[in-house]
Amino acid sequence: INENNFFLYYELGAACKALKQYKKAIKYLSKALELDSEDYYSNLQLGIILGALDSNTNTSDFKVDHEKSIQYLNKAIGINSGDALPYFYLGKAYLNIGRLQDALNYTEKALEIEDDYATFRQLGDIYFELKDYLNSAEQYQHALMLNDNRTTRLSLANCLVYLREFDKAITFLKESSKIYPQSALFLN
Repeated sequence: INENNFFLYYELGAACKALKQYKKAIKYLSKALELDSEDYYSNLQLGIILGALDSNTNTSDFKVDHEKSIQYLNKAIGINSGDALPYFYLGKAYLNIGRLQDALNYTEKALEIEDDYATFRQLGDIYFELKDYLNSAEQYQHALMLNDNRTTRLSLANCLVYLREFDKAITFLKESSKIYPQSALFLN
């Protein structure tokens, strides 16, 4: 193996990330950055792995490091400020550590660049954590327009309950049970 082959280490890191072998991914992506510290994708991928993964991700084989995650994601923004992904994942990293205003700011910036389901969904989650259930419900509705799914429907119904819109919540859950009859999560 040519020890100075940036692309080899980047591709190995990306492949390990895809296979959820995060410890190896960190090792290879870090080596790629030793060879080219200005590589956008290596910074982005390391930032995601170290602190912006979903909360249900198995992190037993590596140490989550939110501060390093934030550094890598900020570096990615410095390299390519026109891509929504590092803003989105910065929002997720800040959400994961409870810095909700930062999470909101970066997620809104991602939405300015590109509107997609995941960004609306994340905004809904942030507003929910901020106890702004009206804005949370609005973001979940936008997300549902792009990708109707039972998890987001449940989040929206939860907002309606917190808003004390019980009749709307019940009607929405009944409608959802017709769309997703296989889900035991909805009313029968």
